[in-house]
Amino acid sequence: MNTSTGIIIMALLSILAFHQALGDTMLDRINVENYLRNPKLIEYHIRCLVYDGPCDKIGNEIKRLLPLVGKQCRGCTEEQKVKLGKIINHIQRNYPQVWQEMVTKIRIITNGYPISPSNSSNALRHGIRLQPELDKIDIEAYLKNTKALKIQVQCLIFDGPCDWVGRWLKPRAAAALLGECLLCTEHQKIQLPKIMSFIQVNFPEEFKLGIKKYLFQFGIAIPSDEPATTTTTTTEAPTEIATANGLETTQSPV
Repeated sequence: MNTSTGIIIMALLSILAFHQALGDTMLDRINVENYLRNPKLIEYHIRCLVYDGPCDKIGNEIKRLLPLVGKQCRGCTEEQKVKLGKIINHIQRNYPQVWQEMVTKIRIITNGYPISPSNSSNALRHGIRLQPELDKIDIEAYLKNTKALKIQVQCLIFDGPCDWVGRWLKPRAAAALLGECLLCTEHQKIQLPKIMSFIQVNFPEEFKLGIKKYLFQFGIAIPSDEPATTTTTTTEAPTEIATANGLETTQSPV
């Protein structure tokens, strides 16, 4: 087994471990052979996980749990591991470019920075990179724009629509909370804390939710009497896709 395959397997095992803790094992409900004959559903989940497209409930759960890849799957059965192997082999063989981008995404997450591959407007996929062109942002002027800042809060905390600043800021938010942002230029390392500090002072409740949200991605629990509540965008997979070939036995597509 190569390193890349090991990373993906650990990610999927971590997802399974979470569901087992709730008494709900995702792989126990899926007919893998039927699933692998359903390219529409596979591609739907690929767009969700790799390219930040619309997600169903399972897709959102997987995205949230990907950073927990370092934790072992306790109690996984051999049958479940076999199913995982079949899915991984299918993606490697039939979606090689997607596989490489998935490996890149998860590697960066495991290094502590939950960054997704960039998407251009014409749907071409580019590698993760520094964005020095964003050094031109006038932060002082931007922080005086109340409307723009409210958009950022909705983008960062509640997964609402993002403007171009939010699309840059969102994947770097957790890095800003945990330490140095490896994907920031030297200028951006100065500017990013200014934005975060401004949100903390002017949107204190939202900032607290943001702390819980982003640090939870790394398995860091924030002591609180009440759990953080954030609004996520959930798009159900088309019924005709999820139920095709006898795949779905419950409301979840996988």
